[in-house]
Amino acid sequence: MNKKYFNLIFSALFLAAISLAMTSCGDDDDDDVENPGNSGTKSELAGKWYVDVTTTAYTTSIPEAQDYYNHEETEYGNGAYWEFTDTKVTVHDPNDLANNTSVKYSYNKAKRTITIAGSLVYTVEELTDDEMCLKNTTSNGNFTTTTTIEFTKD
Repeated sequence: MNKKYFNLIFSALFLAAISLAMTSCGDDDDDDVENPGNSGTKSELAGKWYVDVTTTAYTTSIPEAQDYYNHEETEYGNGAYWEFTDTKVTVHDPNDLANNTSVKYSYNKAKRTITIAGSLVYTVEELTDDEMCLKNTTSNGNFTTTTTIEFTKD
């Protein structure tokens, strides 16, 4: 799958997540009512996080498709960044259809997750004052895509 199609598919998935969030009901506060204290302090995320590198691994359990589908792609940030406030995250990337679109997010420090637009869940692999690494895995049973994004804070 070439880079153009990957970007198109990723952008479509991101826009679908945004549209679902716009129509969802309920409160988007980052408080975890069932497990108080599990929500992270969003100030840990506040600021501009520049994308250093994005690595996407594609795998399949279908033997006939493995030679074609199983591979890894690396893309460098080229100035793209995510800007976190206390309530929203905005992706700044001219190659992304969601460029400059702000959406709500929640951060659960105990579970090490960031949920964007109510449905796009990233695992926080690393979070320091100036480095962050997020991972998202999606699968339909036969095909799996794992995206890892490494950031440096401005």
